[in-house]
Amino acid sequence: MILVYFGNNEFSINKSIEKIIDDSGKEVLMIDNEKIDLLEFQNIIYNVPLINDGRVVLVKNLLCRIFDESNSLDWIPILKGSLEVPGNSMLLFSDFFTDDTLTNKFRKSKFFKELNDISEIHESLLPKGRGSRAQVLNWINLRSKELGMEINSKQSSKIENMLERDFFSIDQELKKLALYTQGRNVKDDDIENIISGSKNEIIFNVLDQIINGNYLKAIPIIRKLYVQGVTSGELVFLLISSLHRILQIRSLIDEGIKDGESISSTVGLTNNYYFKKLMQQAFQKTTNNLFILLEELFVFEKKLKTQAVDEKDEFELFLVKLSSISV
Repeated sequence: MILVYFGNNEFSINKSIEKIIDDSGKEVLMIDNEKIDLLEFQNIIYNVPLINDGRVVLVKNLLCRIFDESNSLDWIPILKGSLEVPGNSMLLFSDFFTDDTLTNKFRKSKFFKELNDISEIHESLLPKGRGSRAQVLNWINLRSKELGMEINSKQSSKIENMLERDFFSIDQELKKLALYTQGRNVKDDDIENIISGSKNEIIFNVLDQIINGNYLKAIPIIRKLYVQGVTSGELVFLLISSLHRILQIRSLIDEGIKDGESISSTVGLTNNYYFKKLMQQAFQKTTNNLFILLEELFVFEKKLKTQAVDEKDEFELFLVKLSSISV
């Protein structure tokens, strides 16, 4: 039997793989080498397992590498031949695609068509477009119930906003919440106290303080990120990324585009909570002011990369400077 799981929803793919392996009760042989060649692959999967109950051969991120190669179809008869290997084995493919264009290319390829004839293929995609938020909220509610919790719609919405549809983070934080509440009703304060927001959410809060000229509130937020192991260089990168989007929104507003849906589509923001935050920040500053802040960030980023400085102290002083520019 050959099973294929592919797509950009890595969390869902991993969960499906884990369930198959747990349910099978078989020995697992993992192939996690993207550079494996056809002959080596054939030798592995044609090897008859010693255990009569068979085995699961888990192959990670191989198909996304080979499907577009000139000899990709040479793999098909080898895969087909594995179905005849005695020993009740299962060949399980897990392929994580980060690029939609590459995913579409894989789906339309001759290799995919041939593979589909000899295997069972499952595509797992992240929720996208109209109705996607409802899908995420529904998943949060279902996962909470699995963990023994009942959360209301306001709480699930808060969690989704805090964690930006990062299923790995959402799952991790829900487990923490379940452990903390121990079966009692979940309170709003539990969400605030237990669930750790994403780095981007924290960066938005820092930008809020900087734009309002309040470095005294920005610095303690940054220090919390340092405790989590985030570096000054990473913080500068996140600030630059967020300011780029704010500047893009501000430019669209200056061009006379006021429709929120058109703006969010242009800048590629699907999270309504963060889009509203960025819109508020864009309306607070002129294009010129945003350009000045962005230029200062680029200069500071270069300083961190080229000079031997105490990054934390320098960054806090830099926040004071940015706040003074924003006033």
